[in-house]
Amino acid sequence: MLVATAPSRIFGFANALRQAMLIPFMNRLIFLLTVAFTLCATESLRAQADASKTDPIVGHWIWNGNRNVTVEADGTAKQPGEASAEWKLLQTNNTVERKYEFIWHRRGGATYIHTVILQTDGKRLEGRNQLNTRIWAKRID
Repeated sequence: MLVATAPSRIFGFANALRQAMLIPFMNRLIFLLTVAFTLCATESLRAQADASKTDPIVGHWIWNGNRNVTVEADGTAKQPGEASAEWKLLQTNNTVERKYEFIWHRRGGATYIHTVILQTDGKRLEGRNQLNTRIWAKRID
């Protein structure tokens, strides 16, 4: 009789031991998954908040006195029927000055690079192109 009950005691002890080891492991796993999910959710919310902050250059402009230009939040700009551009904020040491670079692609293949500064009133751009020609714009919206 002892022989028959010994294996069941051993297996019962093994199951108890396995459960005793498994429960802390599962608790740690749940904790780590919770932390990972929280960090991912926090980063996602932060990215959404940053994306909702529209750059002050976004909007409608009259470029050089006669060209309607729409600057989009996605880093593009359009002059309907004439040209399109990619734009980016250039990093400067001055936290007040906002300096931008526009790379314009005109119909016919010409490319122009405009470097402009958004004036503190947010309604005017001033700058130069790659040929050192003055570039300016006035906000219309």
